Amino acid sequence: MIYAGRGAAATPTSQPRDSRVILGILIGWLFISSVYYIDNLFTPRFNLNYEEGFYHKAAKYIFCTIISVYVIHHTKNYILGLLCVILGLFAAAPLMTGEALGVSAVSMLIIATMSGWVGLLQAYQGNIALISRTIILSGIVVAAFSAVEVTVLSLLFESYWRSTGGMRSISTLFNPNNMGLYIGTCIILLMFDKMGLARKLCLGCFLAFPFFASGSRTAWLALAGALLLSAIFSPRLRCRVLRLGMGNLAALVTLAVAVCGGVVVYNIMTADVDIESVNRGVDLYTASIRWENFIKFIYEVDLSIILPDIYKVREGLVQDNFYLMMINSLGLIMLSILIMFLALIFDFRKNVSDGVFPWVIILFYYLISGFSGSFLNSFPNNQLFFLSAGAVLVMARGRWARSMRV
Repeated sequence: MIYAGRGAAATPTSQPRDSRVILGILIGWLFISSVYYIDNLFTPRFNLNYEEGFYHKAAKYIFCTIISVYVIHHTKNYILGLLCVILGLFAAAPLMTGEALGVSAVSMLIIATMSGWVGLLQAYQGNIALISRTIILSGIVVAAFSAVEVTVLSLLFESYWRSTGGMRSISTLFNPNNMGLYIGTCIILLMFDKMGLARKLCLGCFLAFPFFASGSRTAWLALAGALLLSAIFSPRLRCRVLRLGMGNLAALVTLAVAVCGGVVVYNIMTADVDIESVNRGVDLYTASIRWENFIKFIYEVDLSIILPDIYKVREGLVQDNFYLMMINSLGLIMLSILIMFLALIFDFRKNVSDGVFPWVIILFYYLISGFSGSFLNSFPNNQLFFLSAGAVLVMARGRWARSMRV
C-alpha cells in the first residue's frame, strides 16, 4: 500500500520503487500538461476554430487513464474503476455508429479517464508539497510564455485579439479562460507554500501578470470567492492571514505596488496594438450571452433531460456552465446514480492537514468558476479539479464493506 495509515504519513523513501517511478512520471506529466498546446503558440495558423487533432487529443486521455488505473489499483478502489469503465463504454458508444463524439460523450470520457486522480493526494501524502511546487513551477513557465506572447509574438496575435474584442493572453493553454483558471490555481498553491517570503513575492508578481492578462473575469471572481469562503469557514486561515498581514505589512505594500505596476504595463502594451482592453472588467457582453444561454436551456428542458444528450440538442447552451454541462451530459438518472455512488464509497475529510488545505481552496475555486465556465472540458484544469476533489474525499472502505455485507 502506498498511502499512509492513520498514524503516519507516507514518505518518499518508504514508498515502493514502482510508486516512486510513477510519481516521477506524474511530476513530468503535470509539467507537460501546462505546455500541452505550445505548438499552437508559435504557429501562424491560430484561429478561433483551432482543432488540436485526433492524436494530440487522444494522448492526454490515454496518459490520464494510465495514472487513474495506477492510483485505483494501489488504493484498492476497484468500485471506482468499475464506474470509470462503464462511463468509458457509454462515451465510446457513438464511435461504434460512426458518429463524432459530442459534448456529452466527451464529458463522460473525461470523468472516466480522470476520476482516479481523486486518489492521488491519498496515494502520495508524503509528496503533496512536491506536486504543488511542480504546478507552481509550471505556472511560472506559462507566465514566461505569456510575456513572450504579448511582446515578441504580438503581431501574430493581433487579428485574434481584435476578433475577441481585447488583448487576452493565451500562452500555452489553448484559450484565455483556461489559462486564467490555471494561473489562479498556481497562485493559491504559492500562497500556502513554505518557501521564503521574498521568493514568494517575486513569483507572485510574476504570476500576477498572466492572471490579469488573461482577461478572465471567471478566474478573477472565482479566486476572490474561494479565498473569501475559505476565510469564513476556516478560523485557522483567518488567524494566519491576520498574522501574516501584521507581520509583513511592508511586503504586502510592495506586492500591491507590483501588481498595480503589472496592470499599468499591460494597459500600455494594449494601447500599442490599438486594441480596446481596458474596459474588460466592466464589459458584460459575454456575461449576457451566458445568461441568455442559461434561459434558453431552461426553456428547452423536457423529459429527455433524464438521459444523456447524445443527440446534441442542448449542448450548444451548456458549455459555459459546469453544472448545466453535468446535467446535460450525464442526464438526471446517471447523475443521481453517480452522486449516490460517491456517497457510498467516499467520505468527507474532517481534519485537513496543512499540505492538503490549499487543495480544498482550489476545489472551492473550481466549483465557483463552474457557474460561468466549464472546466470539465478544459485541459489541464479538469485533471487538477479531480486532484483537488481528493482534498475533501477519502475512501470510506468500512462503509462500503458494510453495505456489501447487507
